[in-house]
Amino acid sequence: MFDTSRTRRSGARSEFGPEDLPVRPALWHELTPTGGLVIHPPNSCPRRHLVSEHGSFSWITALQLHSLHCETCRTEGHPDHVWAVKDPAYEQATPDEADGAGLELVATPPTTTASGRIELHLTGHVVGIATMTICDRDRTGVLEHVHVEPRNRRRGYGRILAWAAFSRYDWSTEGPRWVRGDRRVRALAAMRRGTGYTWTTLAVADTGEARGFADALQLPQVGVPMYCQHHAER
Repeated sequence: MFDTSRTRRSGARSEFGPEDLPVRPALWHELTPTGGLVIHPPNSCPRRHLVSEHGSFSWITALQLHSLHCETCRTEGHPDHVWAVKDPAYEQATPDEADGAGLELVATPPTTTASGRIELHLTGHVVGIATMTICDRDRTGVLEHVHVEPRNRRRGYGRILAWAAFSRYDWSTEGPRWVRGDRRVRALAAMRRGTGYTWTTLAVADTGEARGFADALQLPQVGVPMYCQHHAER
């Protein structure tokens, strides 16, 4: 559970500008049996230093996100010792809900002619996009494209977009409305129902940056898309 006593309401402890902080998909929300929400912060920094012994949390106003500060990483001389943390499954907005504040994931459902799309907005400007095709009948998904603007790369934005895409297990073009009820609770429920989905990707560019990103996806294989029969027949 998030311990607000360890949260500093300032982003001034990093030499990064507030909007330049790398972002990790390390925060997650748990849906309780009674319908409540519990926010879980990361237990350790990316170098596995325990937050309880070496870390503290701050609030980055420019990003509208919590950040994790690792004192051990700072003492050891690592320039990246502060990270913003975000829950890609829970923290998504529809285009109508997006308010242009901070770092936002904005999700647009698929249509009969276009794949589902998730955009990453920084203060209202699109800095990244992911597209995907999902079949809830065959429980498959294809991550078709991830792009981050060159000036915004190496901040973890691509991974945030990919993880957000993987959370959209229950997208469907059928029915009068693609979201019913609370979108956040639906995203959490979708994550739980999604166990067993098979995710693949389109071909990965033959560059070191692209291969490194593909390795970070932690999928059994990348670069060989496996579309379901329903999409193949379109």
